[in-house]
Amino acid sequence: MSRIPDELGDIADADAGEWPKFILQHEEKIVHTHSWNTSWRIERHGIHQQKEDFSEDWTDVYPGPCKSDTAYVYHNNSPIYSKNIVLVDSAQAIIPYPTKINGDWKISQLEENIGAILTDDVSSFYDKLNSANIEVTDDTIRPR
Repeated sequence: MSRIPDELGDIADADAGEWPKFILQHEEKIVHTHSWNTSWRIERHGIHQQKEDFSEDWTDVYPGPCKSDTAYVYHNNSPIYSKNIVLVDSAQAIIPYPTKINGDWKISQLEENIGAILTDDVSSFYDKLNSANIEVTDDTIRPR
C-alpha cells in the first residue's frame, strides 16, 4: 500500500472551486490552476476527448459512452503525479480509475478531489461517483 506524497496534500485538502479551468486550444489541453497558489496545476491533454472508448463493470451504469484520459499534476514546472481518468457518461463527469478492494470500487481522497476539480459541475461528479457505487477511502490504496 502506498500513501500520497506529502506535497500533494495541498490538492487533497483544496476546495474544487479554487481551481479555475483554462482551455488552451492552441496546445490542445485543459489546465486547472489553483487560484491562490499558482505553483500548482492539473492538466488534461485530451481536450477533444478523442481517446479510445473505456469499459469496465463499474462504467456499465452510465447510458452515455466513457473515454479514457490522463490527468497530470504539476508543482511549478515539475510533473509530480499522474492519474488515469475516465470521462463518464458523455463527459458529464471525470472520475479517476477506481481500485477494486475486497469486491468494492474505491478511490482515495486525493483522487476524489482531482475528479471534483476536473469535472465542470461538482454535484455531477458526486452523482456519477455514487451511481457506480465508488467509495472514497483514505489515501492508503494502491493506485492503478
